[in-house]
Amino acid sequence: MPLPLEELEAKLDYRFQNRDLLDRALTHRSVSVHGADNERLEFLGDAVLGLVACERLLALFPDASEGRLTKLKARLVSSRSLEEAARSLDLGRWLRLGGAEESSGGRDKRGLLVDALEAVLAAVYTDGGLPAARTLILEHLLTEDRVQAAERNLAVDNAKSTLQELLQSRGLPLPSYRVVQELGPPHRRRYRIAVQIGPNFTVESEAESKRDAEQQAAAEALSQQSDWLPPA
Repeated sequence: MPLPLEELEAKLDYRFQNRDLLDRALTHRSVSVHGADNERLEFLGDAVLGLVACERLLALFPDASEGRLTKLKARLVSSRSLEEAARSLDLGRWLRLGGAEESSGGRDKRGLLVDALEAVLAAVYTDGGLPAARTLILEHLLTEDRVQAAERNLAVDNAKSTLQELLQSRGLPLPSYRVVQELGPPHRRRYRIAVQIGPNFTVESEAESKRDAEQQAAAEALSQQSDWLPPA
């Protein structure tokens, strides 16, 4: 059973004037009556989060190009980032789910957690205005640590292209990527990817998506290029 809403308010550090908004934000369509679920709030929350993310990035990176800001924003508001924030709040413990979703582990599903978090952001926005929503987002989603991590990961995003260009410039065969192992339950799958360069060098990396694992493996290969790249 979901916990009392007062406990979630304490985690959010926000007390609702209209607690029905919070209740609705946590209500999945599998248990709603007459459409009283969190889908419309989720739609609004996504927009509020996008606005605050843009404000934050423009303030932190006044000289960054639009392209760089767009990439940073995409990482900060990704489903993976939202899932991490939702789990840090233990949001799944407050979800209102129908029997089928409950029995299938709905409280631990990424999609349901992400939707509920966006709906909670919208509920705070509706109840307390943009300043209240902005405070919540900055404290739980766009923290300094998360922004710094997004900036670091941006460098990894180009690792595959950089590795390919380096090999081509030396007339060497292109790297090959393969899935070594799939880990975890279907709703929290992780992938271990190996990148092989030539016959003798292989390095592995693990992430929540094949794309991220490949990029990280390529970045690791680049960091070890003295082990496999012959002198120019």
